[in-house]
Amino acid sequence: MLLFVLDMAGVDGRDPVEDLHHLRQELELYMRGLSKRPAMIAANKMDLPEAEENLERLRKELVSETVEIVPIAAEQGDLNGLVAKLAAKVRESSKSIFF
Repeated sequence: MLLFVLDMAGVDGRDPVEDLHHLRQELELYMRGLSKRPAMIAANKMDLPEAEENLERLRKELVSETVEIVPIAAEQGDLNGLVAKLAAKVRESSKSIFF
């Protein structure tokens, strides 16, 4: 299970959609097929104004994929939902691997 944590506010001129593409490319350079493993995206900094627009762009970009996007505001301590969803995905993945 991969967890991508993306800065949805685009701080310092970053683009979260491009950041995801770069992260996936780096994973492929490290090990072919690694970027295709089950993944979840933590869409961070959702408490900032620019984040909502970038979240919609990301959702449109990933509309054909099954990756789950979980909006969070880590600085605000908004992590319980992410932790619960990630734990459920890991349990689900473990069952398909070991059983």
